[in-house]
Amino acid sequence: MLGKVAMGEGESADQATDLLKQILARGAAPAVIHLALGTRALYQGDVDKGLMHLEQAQQRNARIPEVLNNLAWGLTQQDEPDLERARQLAETAQQLSKHPETYDTLGTILAKLGKPREAVTQLETALRVLPPRAAIHRKLGELYEQLGDADLAREHRRLAEQMESPVPPGEAK
Repeated sequence: MLGKVAMGEGESADQATDLLKQILARGAAPAVIHLALGTRALYQGDVDKGLMHLEQAQQRNARIPEVLNNLAWGLTQQDEPDLERARQLAETAQQLSKHPETYDTLGTILAKLGKPREAVTQLETALRVLPPRAAIHRKLGELYEQLGDADLAREHRRLAEQMESPVPPGEAK
C-alpha cells in the first residue's frame, strides 16, 4: 500500500517516499523498499536513481518478478540500453510470474532488438491482459509495418490515435 502511495503525485506521495526512506535506513524490508523507490524514480524519469534502487533490490532478492521486470524496463530507458541483460531479466521475470507487465516489457525489448515477430507475440498478449494502452497499439503498428502488414499497422495506429484523442464534450468514449 505504501508503495502505491509513493507512486502517486503530490504531498502524500512525497511523504510516503520519505517514510520508505526512513524504513530503509532502519534496515527493514530492503528489497521491497528499493523496488518501490526504484519504480517511483523510473516513473518520474530519473533512470539513474531508479536503476540504482532496482539493482539494490535485485541483489537482495533476485526472485521477485516485479524487481526483475522493472529493472529490465529501466535498462531499456538508458542512453545506451543494455538490451541483452534487459531481455534476460524480463524472461526470468516472466518465468517466475505471468504478471501482465512482463509481456509489455519483453515485447518492447524484443522490438528494440529487431525481433518483430517475437515482439508481436508478447505485445499482443499484453494487449489482451492489460488495460487498454495507446503505447502498445503504437508499437504493434510499427512492428506490423516492419512485417509487411500495412492493414494491421494502420488499424493499430488508428486505435492508438483514438485512445490518445480527447473525447469531445457531450460524447461518450
